[in-house]
Amino acid sequence: MGYNGIMPIKYQNPHFNPEKLSKHNIDRMAVGEVPEHSHVLDVGCATGFMGKYLQDKKQCRVIGLDLRLPELAIAKKELAGVVQADIQDEKTIAKVLAVTKNKKFDVILATSLIEHTAHPETVIQNMKKLLKPSGIIIM
Repeated sequence: MGYNGIMPIKYQNPHFNPEKLSKHNIDRMAVGEVPEHSHVLDVGCATGFMGKYLQDKKQCRVIGLDLRLPELAIAKKELAGVVQADIQDEKTIAKVLAVTKNKKFDVILATSLIEHTAHPETVIQNMKKLLKPSGIIIM
């Protein structure tokens, strides 16, 4: 916790441009794998900076998922939708599908996430339940 019990906003990058990053940067490689016009779930979206890039540059429709409300407040202004939930929780599946009107995703983007979870196998199982049969997970 930061000063006065307020968590500082992490990963705020309003001018995110992966083309300016090293070709070995995880964020650059990840967004490079997302096909144009995809329906994307950005798990651990933070402020939505990667999703905004995908919407602006690749004409994707991006829903952000994160636990932290300060970041989601920013992401809500940038993305097609946001969900405050934990991908490790089975109830998250219903929350996300309610926002998308039961439409599943072409792509689930989850960079810098799996190493921070207590149950990585549950994370992957839950993601697969939100993915179209032909969809991809980018981690």
